Amino acid sequence: LPVRILAHSMGGLVTRAMAAAEPELWGDFLARDGSRFVMLGTPNRGSHLMVEMLLGKGDTLRKLAMLDARHNLQAVLDLVAGFRGALQLLPQPGFKDGGTHIEDYLQRKIWEDLRSQVFDFWFGNGKVGVPDDAACTEARRLWDLPDLRSPRVPGDQPEKVIYVCGKADNTPCGIVVTGDRVKMRGTPEGDGSVSWASGRIDGIDEAYLMDAAHGDLADTEEHFESLLELLADGTTTRLPRGWPSAAARGEMAPSTIVYDAGPAAVPTDEEAARSLLGATTRRRTRRAPAPAVLKVSCTAMDLRHAADPILVGHYENDPISGAEAIIDRDVVCNELTMRMHLGLYPGAVGTATVVLIDQNEEERQRGTQRGALVTGLGEFGKLSAGSLTEAVRAAALRFLLSKIEREGGVCVEVDDGSAPLELGLSTLLLGFNSTANIGVGDSVHAIVRGVLEANRQFAEGQRRRRRARIVRLEIVERSLDVAITAAKELRAVVARLDADASQLGMRVKAETELRHKEGEGARPRLEVLAQAGYWPQLIVTDANSPLDGEEQDALVAEPGSERRETGETSRRASAPDKLKYVFLSTRARAEAEVVQSQPGLIETLVRLSIHRQNYDRDLSRTLFQLMVPLDFKETARQTDALALLVDRRTANLPWELLCADEEPLVIKTAMVRRLASARWRQRVRSTVDKVAFVVGNPSTEGFAKAFPSKANKGEIDPPPLPGAESEAYSVSRILRAAGYEPVESIGGDQRAVDIINRLFQRPYRILHIAAHGEFDLKGADGRSRTGVLLSDGLLLTAAEVGQMEVVPDLVFLNCCHLGTIEGKPVVRGVEYNKLASSLARELIEMGVRAIVVAGWAVDDRAGQLFAEVFYRGLIDEGRPFGDAVHRARRETYDAYKTTNTWGAFQAYGDPGFLIDPARSRSRGRWEGDKFAAPEELVDQIEQVRERLKHPGGGSTATTLRTLEREIDALLARGPKSWAERGDVHYAIGRAYADFGGAGFERACEHYLKAIEREEDAAVVPVKAIEQLANMEARAGSDAGDLAAIERGGRRMRRLMLTVAAEPKGRRAATAERCALIGSSYKRIAANMAQKKAAGEVFDDTAFRTALDNARDWYQKGEGQAGKPGFSPYCALNRLMLDSLLGREDASGFARKAGEAARAKFRESRDYFDAMMPADARVAEAIFAGTLENDAQTIDTLVGSYRQARSSVIEHARSWDSVVKQIVTLATLAEALDRKVLAECLRRLASRLQPDSACQ
Repeated sequence: LPVRILAHSMGGLVTRAMAAAEPELWGDFLARDGSRFVMLGTPNRGSHLMVEMLLGKGDTLRKLAMLDARHNLQAVLDLVAGFRGALQLLPQPGFKDGGTHIEDYLQRKIWEDLRSQVFDFWFGNGKVGVPDDAACTEARRLWDLPDLRSPRVPGDQPEKVIYVCGKADNTPCGIVVTGDRVKMRGTPEGDGSVSWASGRIDGIDEAYLMDAAHGDLADTEEHFESLLELLADGTTTRLPRGWPSAAARGEMAPSTIVYDAGPAAVPTDEEAARSLLGATTRRRTRRAPAPAVLKVSCTAMDLRHAADPILVGHYENDPISGAEAIIDRDVVCNELTMRMHLGLYPGAVGTATVVLIDQNEEERQRGTQRGALVTGLGEFGKLSAGSLTEAVRAAALRFLLSKIEREGGVCVEVDDGSAPLELGLSTLLLGFNSTANIGVGDSVHAIVRGVLEANRQFAEGQRRRRRARIVRLEIVERSLDVAITAAKELRAVVARLDADASQLGMRVKAETELRHKEGEGARPRLEVLAQAGYWPQLIVTDANSPLDGEEQDALVAEPGSERRETGETSRRASAPDKLKYVFLSTRARAEAEVVQSQPGLIETLVRLSIHRQNYDRDLSRTLFQLMVPLDFKETARQTDALALLVDRRTANLPWELLCADEEPLVIKTAMVRRLASARWRQRVRSTVDKVAFVVGNPSTEGFAKAFPSKANKGEIDPPPLPGAESEAYSVSRILRAAGYEPVESIGGDQRAVDIINRLFQRPYRILHIAAHGEFDLKGADGRSRTGVLLSDGLLLTAAEVGQMEVVPDLVFLNCCHLGTIEGKPVVRGVEYNKLASSLARELIEMGVRAIVVAGWAVDDRAGQLFAEVFYRGLIDEGRPFGDAVHRARRETYDAYKTTNTWGAFQAYGDPGFLIDPARSRSRGRWEGDKFAAPEELVDQIEQVRERLKHPGGGSTATTLRTLEREIDALLARGPKSWAERGDVHYAIGRAYADFGGAGFERACEHYLKAIEREEDAAVVPVKAIEQLANMEARAGSDAGDLAAIERGGRRMRRLMLTVAAEPKGRRAATAERCALIGSSYKRIAANMAQKKAAGEVFDDTAFRTALDNARDWYQKGEGQAGKPGFSPYCALNRLMLDSLLGREDASGFARKAGEAARAKFRESRDYFDAMMPADARVAEAIFAGTLENDAQTIDTLVGSYRQARSSVIEHARSWDSVVKQIVTLATLAEALDRKVLAECLRRLASRLQPDSACQ
């Protein structure tokens, strides 16, 4: 039979003493199946509570002294000091607990010395229990036992040993002497008698936390079941698992407090009895309130539609890219970029940053908030499920703290009965797309668990303060297949976590269905590809020189510092003898090494390759075979994009020149370098002004005198560079055409002082230099310099650039032009590869975000072409940095295959960097490839449509012509027959419709073609007919074409008759269809009203009939308020017409409809649900007459609309609909002879959109 020991307090020490004294017996105990040793608050390393007692400061002994008529406090202390068992509870010699200056309390002299430092106003000074030497010696025997001295629980089966920690507000953990007075030190990490630090020793497999004081650990009925489970099964889900101390979680320990004894009241009999056992005065009762619920859901949508702050992960030293970049640009207004520039960005696990956009009043009423939480995921490739849970916990805690601070909850104590602040959080599927060992289910489990743990920890840390907790968690995933998998995994995760969550104070409830709404950006995944925008990483470092901070500082000189050419420097600059490779993709991590069989071979081949202007394919193939590990060769051939992370030595190698087969690798594989460095400028200032500094072919007069050499006896200065001058002028023209202001220093008359003065004259976004360069050049003064050659023996070095207060975003350095004298090339012997890596390193460390630098001599024409194509791609076309570089490389290779200039330019930075995010058109790696299936074409058209959307109140730079070109380019990637497919026409029609009024006519054309394609009826939804009818009516309204409006209305009514099961019945009157028919009649009435205003024939009866028809159709679609299916949209449209017609005041109902739309928005994310509270206020103002009589009403309504749209994603059509609705009301009011109201409505529309047709 199993033996199970439940040991409370010192009972655990007795058991450990038995185990140490009888190891065979203890071994037999552990060997029994089902045996268990459960300790409840055992002081495994002693307790400072006994120190408090002997100093006369313990509350229990002071109460006893008050009750005892025969013994005073000193007499009681003397009795306690004589108990050997009591002395064995003193802290183990050498155990400091929470802080004490005494190493060993088991010495008589210690207590005698403390007597003079004990002051007590109520019982008298100097009251101390002093144990004699014999008692101290006897007590010490316990700690001299082998397994107690260690300290550890003996045996090799720690899974059978469990510790239960208690919880109290303060636990004695040390003593401190202040002003010759000894006082106690207390910690919140303990059970009131024993600190958690004392309980934690080796040999214990698992710990749990019970919310009970020391004496209540075995006497709290609500926890009996959990203790039984621990004894029987060795585990329980009823108690939080894990050591609760901050040290166990790798965090800073909480602050301790210093306190002293106070007055002692006479206790009751029960108080005296329970305090002797360390128990609380009153027994605990079961908690009455039901536990809170964490509601978790999965949604397939574009993350920009999230209603709560979005949680995203970030790896150490990674740039802001992918989903993180979208959040930065479209959700938090580039606040993440600012934090990265300030050096305040998370990376390591446990670090996090929170950005919350202030809520306006409308957002508060909706219960929505924009924001972002970025949590550090540590080093790429090393994330585990456990560390992901910790990362989520850290971010959620910072979110809770931030919300409390914003709500004024700092330094404020509140009533425990006050309701906590309940918050929502959205999150991506962290870890799934970036590491091989975390699946969808692992990610879901870690995220939910992390939020639960954060809620529990925050609740414990916020006692007596304003409380908050996360009660809504939405997992957002754009790819439908992954979102469906996450929804299924969530059910299993909740089943496992719900029991755990209940002991954390919360239950977990999952939505059983995936949330997926048309128009929110979800898309099917049609190819097995890595996540969009992700570039696999290849880390190549010198295997003999680890990149720690000290090594980096030793290897890298400060910018602009002097360098001495020593043997050591030369040795370190040579090619490494051993290269270490680490390849990191979204689903794999691999490592390998390459060892030079012949030291110096690679360095020699590199020197040969970079000092030849012509491309030598055989040499490039040889370098590939020698430099790339066998296991990586095939991977290198198949990779389409690669972020190459290099150190200061591997940066010198010509990676862009490697050739695996017929073409160089970089022609197929987009490659951008990143530099491993331990030094970064902590505060980086940049500018958004479109100003560039362009330097080309400056004067080098005076160089030869300043830098004499044996090879240059004639003191000839470096020759002019007409190619560099031509390149600079070409770049300047491209920049000027793109709206930049180029500041030029071009030509041989440009002196050093002028160039350096202009460098500091203004803040620049772009710095372009085409000139001579030198690496580690020794001057006449014996000092070495690296940089761009200028006149008068001066150089433009990284030191000068580093002194710029405003750091350029982009630096393009071409210091590798070949000069000529008398038509012959001049070979100057510059180590261009080392010049490139040296300048790049210095620029990166000062904060430049993107750098292009030539690594060896370039052909002038090829170099100019590379620069032109690069700038056009980056600036004109809005390509990301990595794409712009790759396109320039490909076009240069196609035009100049015999040169190696296409590989000379090395690009450093974030592949996803955009010089102008507003104009960005990020390309996928398969851009330009022919589609394999029509579904791809439809999906890409949908992506074009999604790009038309932008944050509310923003704007899109897309013109109708641009949209046409994009669609035409997509159609060209498939067979011509696809352009006639119904589903393709439908997708194109949707894109033109969302563009706004200018696209309505084209939308009608494509909707009509989609409907007419009989053979494609299966792939064209009925919604195409609805949208065609809507577009016809809207286009007719804009053109003043009554026939077109009527045609749209008839088409919609016929559709309802066609799909109705019973034509004489309800006629399939869905809310949307009723709204579309109602809107067509309203436009007919507006068209008639326009004719009246123009002085044309006006039929008042027909006009009012159209209005009545419009309101009746709206009423038919609105349903019943407060019941399922109620349509606030139909209701408010009907009420606005009623208000114009002077019908009974229904402002109260309008207000309720607006509130219903606001409540609906949290689930629907529908744009018009967001706008309707403002629409409701317009209806109220018309009913009440305040719009006509109160000048401030328009200001109030404008504010309502601006608040409503500030946090939603919209396209031109949606906002245009809102404004034109008000314009239409003004037109109708004019025809109804409500002139003042009409003018007020026009003013409102003008304020909302100044360029709208409000006349």
